[in-house]
Amino acid sequence: MTLKNRNFINVAGVLALVIICLFAFSSCFHEHTFGEWSYSVPPTCTDTGVQIRMCTGCDLTEEMPAEPLGHDEVQHAAVAATCTEKGNVEYVTCSRCDYTTFKEIDALGHDEKLHDAVAATCTENGNEAYVTCSRCDYTTFKETEALGHKEVECKGKPATCTENGYEPYVFCERCEYRTFKEIPALGHDEIKHERKQSTCLEKGWTEYVTCSRCDYTTFKELPLSGHQQAVLAAKQPTCTETGLTVGSYCKVCNATIRAQTVVAAKGHSCKQGICKICGAEDFIEPDQYASRLYYDALLRHPKGVKLQKLYDMIYDEARKFHLDYSINLSQFTSHEFSSGFLPVTLNISHLYLTIEEVDIVRNAFEVDNPIFYWFVHIPYQGYATSTKTVKTINIVASYDYLKGEARRGFNEKIAEVVKHYYTNAMLETSNYQKALYIYCELIDKTYYALDGAGKLGGEYEWTQNIIGALCYNSTVCAGYGRSFAMLLNFCGVEARAVLGLAPTDGHLWTLARMDDGNWYWFDPTWDDPFIYFTKPAIHYFCVNDTQKLDWQDRSAPGGSMGLGTETFLTKHIIDDAVLPTRFKNFYIPERSPVKFSSPDVLELRETFTVDGMTYALVGYREVQLVKVDSTPDVLRIPQNVVYNGVDYTVVSTGALLINGLFDGSQSIMRGYAKSVIIPKTVDLVMACSICDRGKSVNMFYDGSAADWENVEYDTYYFNKSKVYFYSEVRPNASGNYWHYVNGVATPW
Repeated sequence: MTLKNRNFINVAGVLALVIICLFAFSSCFHEHTFGEWSYSVPPTCTDTGVQIRMCTGCDLTEEMPAEPLGHDEVQHAAVAATCTEKGNVEYVTCSRCDYTTFKEIDALGHDEKLHDAVAATCTENGNEAYVTCSRCDYTTFKETEALGHKEVECKGKPATCTENGYEPYVFCERCEYRTFKEIPALGHDEIKHERKQSTCLEKGWTEYVTCSRCDYTTFKELPLSGHQQAVLAAKQPTCTETGLTVGSYCKVCNATIRAQTVVAAKGHSCKQGICKICGAEDFIEPDQYASRLYYDALLRHPKGVKLQKLYDMIYDEARKFHLDYSINLSQFTSHEFSSGFLPVTLNISHLYLTIEEVDIVRNAFEVDNPIFYWFVHIPYQGYATSTKTVKTINIVASYDYLKGEARRGFNEKIAEVVKHYYTNAMLETSNYQKALYIYCELIDKTYYALDGAGKLGGEYEWTQNIIGALCYNSTVCAGYGRSFAMLLNFCGVEARAVLGLAPTDGHLWTLARMDDGNWYWFDPTWDDPFIYFTKPAIHYFCVNDTQKLDWQDRSAPGGSMGLGTETFLTKHIIDDAVLPTRFKNFYIPERSPVKFSSPDVLELRETFTVDGMTYALVGYREVQLVKVDSTPDVLRIPQNVVYNGVDYTVVSTGALLINGLFDGSQSIMRGYAKSVIIPKTVDLVMACSICDRGKSVNMFYDGSAADWENVEYDTYYFNKSKVYFYSEVRPNASGNYWHYVNGVATPW
């Protein structure tokens, strides 16, 4: 049986044991508490083992396979072969088994080198021709005897101060033999010189002598006496100010001994607009906007650590460009964008990442960091064909943001807007209500981008980032989704944008984690009434995969009403071409299997009753009057209502069915009132909610005729009713006006 087959059987056996254990667990009636994993079958270098753990409260055990250990390699140095002895190559062995790569090298034999004969000299023997080995001491050397001297006579030489002379002598003309006899040197005729003391800037010398007959001297230079050092204290950098290193200078000559160098300012380390170091307010620092959802998910990839290293490299350079307004890039044209390269080329050859893996990191960086609105893409510049990996990459910024002053302006505007959202969202304690505030505020302040001809404006570059929604109050789905996700993350609600398809075109929406710890879908684009004008307009807020979303409220009898069959994922298709199947679960969290519900959160369309009137939540702190317990002669619709300490604004009227649909075919009362006082906050009166078409109702609107133009109502059902507009004093103009007389609504 092969090792592969043995491993397969081992794994199959372990899986079977795991299934048995799971069955056993399901039959127990207590919550199992397991101990640490231990080996029941230890793995070897090449064979799979088995790990086991036991429940501390019963006999239930769980098992799982333990991966083979792999060889624990021990390196052995190569041993060179000699002329007469064998050697071996460099090899490894395993400390746990008999694995080895040992390979022997044969003995070399003598490498003989021929040497010529050497003639004998006067005093030294010679030798005959012989051979030696270049690698060992093998030799055939044989000596010949010395010849004796052949003498020649020489004259003498007188001595000098430092050099000896010599008497006449003889030498051998065949060798260096001589009868040479030295005459001692004369010695120096010394002259003394005085010492000179060193200063800070000039060297001195010790006392010394020279010779009158030669250039002899004992001169020795003294080092500089040394500065009298005064210390310049270091200055620690702050978040916004540079510091200095310690330095020094000489108190005598004022020379700089150790120059002080500038230490860069630390920069703020912020969370939700406040620096954790100095407490300063700063809504610009980009770290506080970053999500780490996608970054953390990269570790699920086999090369996760390397992917995160590349992500960090990209983030560091992006952060510098985002905050350093002295950087101004040159323009070039790339695809449909006029763009510019950041002033750095990242060498990533040491990471050995493929083009596809680099693209995964690019997607992660873009999804996690919508604050880098100027980011366009990351083209690779070098490609190693041998390893099929990317060598270098560049970061490309969009044309509108190449100049530092442009980025400064956008950064400051974003900071101002985010502060507004954050200040109001943090009045809420639940993720649901924070998200609802941001969702409704974003929709209320933002219009879908159209060009001059009334066509969709998605081709404008600022619609693809957060600038459109936060700076221009106009964007497309990319701006809605990315802005909503970034604002949620800033307020402490984990979120990320998701790119996919709508039924007819590309689309981007949002995924966020709510108070129950589960993930839900959000699509502020499709809930913006500027595109889909239906009230109540919120259909795509905090929903799971299976909730029915194509339901319609009925604004008039005979109108369409129903829950429908389509779900969020029917209308929002995660395109495999954009998000490959093998990576879906890699970076998109699983959604909640059930509809969101929390006893601590008032959810959309959930009702409450105050003073005999029932209201349903239709927006952030906005409610619809859905039921009145009795039918008064004068129905006074309140402008605000307080429930559980929260002040809600009444913005609409219309009955609510038990299935959650708003029904405009019936009254919110048991019949119809004769008069209705409508506050200026109401912008929707469903068809039959307060008025029957066969009856005349006096409607006292607490606003002007211009304000009434913004109220949505069905004229068919109000054709016999009269609308009065509030005026504190009797108006001079013609029209229907009213005021209060002793607390009673009265026409002028």
